[in-house]
Amino acid sequence: MTTTTVLSACGGFTARRNIHIQARNVLKSAAISSPASCGQQYDTAAAAAAAAATATNTTAAVTTTTITLCSRLNVSQIYSSMSTNYWVLAALLLIVASSFPANTNALPRRMHGRHLILPHHHHVHLRSAGQEHHPPQHLVKASNCTNPNMSVTQEQISKAIQVSEQTRHVILELLEKWLRIHMNLSDEPAAAARYALHFLQLEHPLKDEANNTDYDGTDTQSPDIELPKIYASLSIVHHLMEIVCQNLTRNVYDNYFKFIVEKINHNKHVAFSMLNLPESCDVVPDYSYNKEHDLLEYAVVKESLKILHVIEKKYKVMLENLSQAQIVG
Repeated sequence: MTTTTVLSACGGFTARRNIHIQARNVLKSAAISSPASCGQQYDTAAAAAAAAATATNTTAAVTTTTITLCSRLNVSQIYSSMSTNYWVLAALLLIVASSFPANTNALPRRMHGRHLILPHHHHVHLRSAGQEHHPPQHLVKASNCTNPNMSVTQEQISKAIQVSEQTRHVILELLEKWLRIHMNLSDEPAAAARYALHFLQLEHPLKDEANNTDYDGTDTQSPDIELPKIYASLSIVHHLMEIVCQNLTRNVYDNYFKFIVEKINHNKHVAFSMLNLPESCDVVPDYSYNKEHDLLEYAVVKESLKILHVIEKKYKVMLENLSQAQIVG
């Protein structure tokens, strides 16, 4: 491209100014691709502009042509750089795609829908039905886990009564302290009133007795019938409590719920020791519960208190029956 400019004595300044403006505009657009080469062209353009004050029309035309060629060269370099970047991006995408093993579930859990069932907060609200089935952890049902020759002593039952009573009082104290400090509730009855329309619906062998506020233990049968139900119920509530604790803050867990879990676990092992079974039988039965409860940790602790009340009544009846049997014998 050739431009002809008439340079007069009065118009030389205007021509030089226009040439400098054109040079700057071209160099700004080309700075990303090749700063060094455009700097050299700018020097050329500036020199040409200085000469243009006294030179002929041909000098101005050559300078303008040089700037135009620089612009075309820089545009070509930009397209070349973009093409190279696209090839690099394509190669990276191929590497990432090849990193996923074949025939495996390598997708994020949200794409598999697992985020709907895995707990992420202590208020876990499912998008499905409220009654959620929960499979146990360590568990294939152990065989030969009955002991027809079970022999429970009065000393063992007396110890179980003592442990259950102490545990119930300690858990209630910890629960009310947590409710008062962290939940702004005065005591457990206040929490029960607030969540009166929310039900845990935890399935365990002592569910009916636990839901009976007037339960007195008069339906208690022999230890070989009652102890497996007591152990299973304590195992279930202990297992669920461990799940709930995974979503608590460190402060709340360390100061309250850690001790609650330990107390329930102690009662579970007291019952298991009276069953006189091998360790392979120390398993958690299958169970279900309502995950939509608004304060799940409170509901589980409340259920454990109800279970402890029931087994305390049953232990006392068992102890009385053993005492009478010993007198008769």
